[in-house]
Amino acid sequence: MSRVIYLAAFLLSFILIGIGPVNSQSTEWSSKSAMPTSRTEVVGAAIGNMIYAVGGFDSGRQTLSTVEAYDIEKDSWIEVSSLPIPLHHTTVVTYDGMLHVIGGYTTSPQGGWLPSDRHFVYRPESDTWSESARMPTARGALTAQEIDGRIYAIGGATSSAILATNEAYDPLTDSWETLEPMPTPREHLASGKGDGKIYVIGGRTGGLTTNLDNNEEYDPITDSWARRSPMPSRRGGLVGASAGGSIFIFGGESPEGTFGNNEQYFPSNDTWRVRQRMPTPRHGLAAVTVESSIYVIGGGPRPGFYFSSANEVFSPLELQQVEVEIQPPVEAPDPIPLPEPIVELPEPPPEPPEPVVEPAPEPQVPVIPDPMPEAIGEAPEEVLIPEQPVPEEPESVNDPLESQINRMPSFFLILLPIIGAVILISLFVVITRRKN
Repeated sequence: MSRVIYLAAFLLSFILIGIGPVNSQSTEWSSKSAMPTSRTEVVGAAIGNMIYAVGGFDSGRQTLSTVEAYDIEKDSWIEVSSLPIPLHHTTVVTYDGMLHVIGGYTTSPQGGWLPSDRHFVYRPESDTWSESARMPTARGALTAQEIDGRIYAIGGATSSAILATNEAYDPLTDSWETLEPMPTPREHLASGKGDGKIYVIGGRTGGLTTNLDNNEEYDPITDSWARRSPMPSRRGGLVGASAGGSIFIFGGESPEGTFGNNEQYFPSNDTWRVRQRMPTPRHGLAAVTVESSIYVIGGGPRPGFYFSSANEVFSPLELQQVEVEIQPPVEAPDPIPLPEPIVELPEPPPEPPEPVVEPAPEPQVPVIPDPMPEAIGEAPEEVLIPEQPVPEEPESVNDPLESQINRMPSFFLILLPIIGAVILISLFVVITRRKN
């Protein structure tokens, strides 16, 4: 009797353990080498496979000019040439292989925040900084995007006002232009781009209690704004990153704490999707897209002056699938090179045909015939190029995984009652025999 009970317990434990991993979802987040300097109110951008973390506050609450570069392939950090001046709450955009750092706040000797109109350009090949035309409106806690060779600096705040300002920089003329302001003045906001338009999302109008869910679309061609579907949550101190035709919005802060929220916006149909939360909730962080992954770096794990060196990577499964689909097959690269044609010439006839002489009063000139009979040359495709085996199209890398996830739970759900019934019948038989 005891052996039967032990056997039943073992089988049930095996089933439960087997079902667990099948139903559990694989995470889309991973951790990489931490940033050397813990900081908040940091910004970041990528040039090639290098991500640059710029400015912010360090753990001593000092405004930083520090710039650290993360090598994705080596998973390691180095320090590069510092900003010309320390800045926090700035913004950065990559254009033409260079970093454009625009606006932000400097710190006065008395400790106050002074809005900046400065515009610095970093060239990685020479590890040097230069200064370009100043922004018309000095401000910090703004956002910026590049579209069609122009950089748009939107929103932010001065020492006394929350702004709806929209100004565009033209690198070709090194000049700025003032454009249509956005409908909702705000700062500590996020942005992304898609379909040639800019989407300005979230932010706040003052303290941590004034967080917004606004989503406003700017069309650079018509210089006009339109309201779009609001973000599922109200957040300020957040950051955005564009990837795969959509926009991902990470983090933020409120009086109750920091957000681990990760919400995805689809400009194509004006809808939102809630995604897997960040492992480390933060505000004042950087988010940088490289290929099919988004690197979420630094920020404060609590509202206010708290600091982090976290470097967490979000790799959406659907972007990984797109990347796999566009890769050529390993064993049959596209295009498939054809081998050199093999020409099998027939054995020459034992005797060449007699020359044909056209009737004429003059001496006849023999016409030399084609060395290959006409009948042989009529079907070169069958003779010259042998049939090549058509390689089988490789299965999608994700099909086995999807198959396992979709089929395994049903298998165990069917198997579980069967095994349970067998166990109960066995127990009943054993008990009945012992009574007899």
